[in-house]
Amino acid sequence: MLLVESFRISQKNRHNFFGYYDRPQSIDGIRYLYISCEDEFCSGQVRIYNSVTGEYDVLIETDAISFQLGNLNSWVGTKSVIVHKKVDGFITSHLLDIDTQEILHEWDNACYTVDSLGRYGAFFAIENSGVSRPAYGLGATEWRGGGVSVRDVRNDQLIAKLQESDLRRMLGCKSDEEVYVEHAIFGFQDELYLLVRYVNNDVKLERMVCWRFLLGSAKVISDIAKVTHYAVGSDAILFFGSRASLNKNLKLKRFLKRLPGVDWLRSSGAIRRNVLQEKYWLKSEDGTSAIAFSLDGHPTICGENFIFDTYENDEGFRQLYYLDVSTKDFYLLKNIESDPETDSTSRRCDLHPRFSKAGNVLTVDRIIGGYRCVDGFIVKENTLEDR
Repeated sequence: MLLVESFRISQKNRHNFFGYYDRPQSIDGIRYLYISCEDEFCSGQVRIYNSVTGEYDVLIETDAISFQLGNLNSWVGTKSVIVHKKVDGFITSHLLDIDTQEILHEWDNACYTVDSLGRYGAFFAIENSGVSRPAYGLGATEWRGGGVSVRDVRNDQLIAKLQESDLRRMLGCKSDEEVYVEHAIFGFQDELYLLVRYVNNDVKLERMVCWRFLLGSAKVISDIAKVTHYAVGSDAILFFGSRASLNKNLKLKRFLKRLPGVDWLRSSGAIRRNVLQEKYWLKSEDGTSAIAFSLDGHPTICGENFIFDTYENDEGFRQLYYLDVSTKDFYLLKNIESDPETDSTSRRCDLHPRFSKAGNVLTVDRIIGGYRCVDGFIVKENTLEDR
């Protein structure tokens, strides 16, 4: 597999970027949602870039912008997008028609992510994350609790809600202890994977929860001490975390979770899981199952497999790797030079690769000359000899 440079979204003396967990590419693989702002990261514009013409359109001005999370933008079909604003200290979400600028729907909570079909949206109070970890908020000043809801964003229909009390009971978290959802990613069919941060007996912990929102069931699927980043594939979940080693130090590892013995059904082009295949398992420390490797970074789905980045190495490069799920083999795709002016500061920017099936485009978020920009690469197949 080769990465061929295709386009760059940049502008002098402005930061142009997408949020850490945004999916900026449109279904057609041509248009890209991104944030453009000046140095302060408190307000800016949500824009759409056309990779064919090299031009952009401004959608809205907003003061709900985070260096990490951007504006939590998502595509809903090809004609509308989710954007966020700050109203009276709270974050609100809006479904915007990109042609007419008309607001089709609006909600009191943040729409953190939308599924790959542009159908379901996951809503929860992003303020909670921002209060506990300010760099991951969108500038909100108030705390608003509550659970997680899934809505059909096309017609504003409430599909299901997971109450905060349900999360507390599942995690063994007391009513006066902190608990909030930090990240969310849709899986296949009716799965929503939640990264939940909480306090249990004065110990800060993180767990991954799989919520089958159409069935009304939820369960904890990770047992490691800390989960940081993850991506959900068709038959695997690649997630990163740490667990205590024998000397009680935390050791960073990547883990590949799989669903063993699973029969897969294909219907209308979507991969669906047999309802009997509900068991998850994690690599054991003796190496008897799945895989683990010491590289750490951020994953994205690439077909049936994954592409992930790494943090800056000793040579000053961040790297992109390709992981083949079937062979459990991974190899280097590209070295990308880091920016020495910012990598030692809180404005460090990781690559956060995002892959789009349409056009086989991989986008990364990087810093050049102290300002963030978006690079797009065409992903081309190659032979083993080319690796």
